[in-house]
Amino acid sequence: MNISKAYIVAFFIISQHSQHVLGFGCSKDRHSSLTTDIIICQPSCRNEKAIIKSGGRNEIIESSSETRRNVLKKLGLFISSIPVGIQPGMARADDDSTLPNIGMKKSSPKKPFAPASALLPAARVKYTVEESIRLLEELETFGTDKKPLDDVIMDLNKLIGVNSYMSPLSGNESKKNKAAPIDEELMKPSKAKLYQETYNDKLKDISPIDVPYALLTKAGDYRQFDQLQKRQRKLEKLNPIREAFNYYTRQLQFDTEYYVLNASAEDKKKMIRNDALPDIKSVIVSDLDLRDLIRNQVLDAYDDVKFGLEYQVNNYKTGKSDFDGNELKATLMRAKNEIDRWFSFIDSSDVNAAMETVGNE
Repeated sequence: MNISKAYIVAFFIISQHSQHVLGFGCSKDRHSSLTTDIIICQPSCRNEKAIIKSGGRNEIIESSSETRRNVLKKLGLFISSIPVGIQPGMARADDDSTLPNIGMKKSSPKKPFAPASALLPAARVKYTVEESIRLLEELETFGTDKKPLDDVIMDLNKLIGVNSYMSPLSGNESKKNKAAPIDEELMKPSKAKLYQETYNDKLKDISPIDVPYALLTKAGDYRQFDQLQKRQRKLEKLNPIREAFNYYTRQLQFDTEYYVLNASAEDKKKMIRNDALPDIKSVIVSDLDLRDLIRNQVLDAYDDVKFGLEYQVNNYKTGKSDFDGNELKATLMRAKNEIDRWFSFIDSSDVNAAMETVGNE
C-alpha cells in the first residue's frame, strides 16, 4: 500500500460549519488525565483496530466503521483528541514508500504540520497586536506630554490599519518572506487519495442499485467544495486577518493513520465498550472547525480594536475627552488572548521561529 493512500495535505470532507471541505479534529482539554494511551490505526480495510497501551500491555480491539459512525454525534461533549502530525514531505502523492506496520511503535506524537513560511502572515498579525500593547504601555510613562501621545497614535494607526499581512510589514517586498500563492488545484478533494478511498469504501457497503446515487453525491461534494473555496477567497479579500490565518490552515498536513485520544481512562473504556471511538476523519474535521471558530473570535476582537481606536482618536482630536489608552489596551489584550489560543495548536518551536523572522523583517 502506497503512502499516497494514507497521507494527504488536507483531507477534504464537507463540513457544514467551516470553510474546510476536508477537515479534521476536535476540541482539546489540556487538563484531562492521560492514564491510558489509545492509538487508532486505520488500515485500508473497512474494519479498524484500536491499540490500547496500558501498563506495558497492548490490547487490540476490532471495531466496525459503520457502527462507530452511528454514535459519533454523541461524543463531542466529553472527548478531546489531538491529531498526530506528520513529518515534512510525507504527504507527497507520489511517495512509493510503504506504511508502517500497525504494531510498530511510533515516535512521540507531533502536532499537525505546515511549512514554516505558511505561518508568517498569521505571525505578523500577532506581532502587530503585541507591538500595539507595548506602545500603550510606554504611553503610560509619558504622563500628559502631548507630543509622545501624537506619535503613539500615529504608530497605532499604522499597526492596526494594516491592509495585508502576506508580505513584510516594513513594506520590503522580499521574495524570501513574501507569501507564495497556494496552488488551489492541489487542494481539491479529487487530488486527495484518502478522500477517494473513503468513497470507494462506502461503495463497497451499498447495494448496486444505490451506486449511481452515491456517485452523484460525490460529484455534489466536489461542487460544494469549489463553492466554499470561492466564498472564502471573497471573504479573505475583505479581511486581511482572515486571509492570514486561512493561509496557514489550508496548508496543514495531518497523519491520517493515527491520533492520540485525550480522555480519562473511564471514558476510554466506555467508548471502547460501546464501539464509539471517533474515526480519524471526524477528528481532523473537528480540529479544523475549532481553529476556524477561534479565528472568528480573533476577527471579532480585532474589529473591536479598530473601532475602539477610531473612537478614542476621534474624541481626542475633537476635544471631547482625553485619549484613554487603558480602554484600548484592554480590547487589545482580548484580541491577543484569542490569537494565543489559535497559536496554541501549533508547535512552539515553529511559533518562535516565525515570530523571530517577523521581528527581523
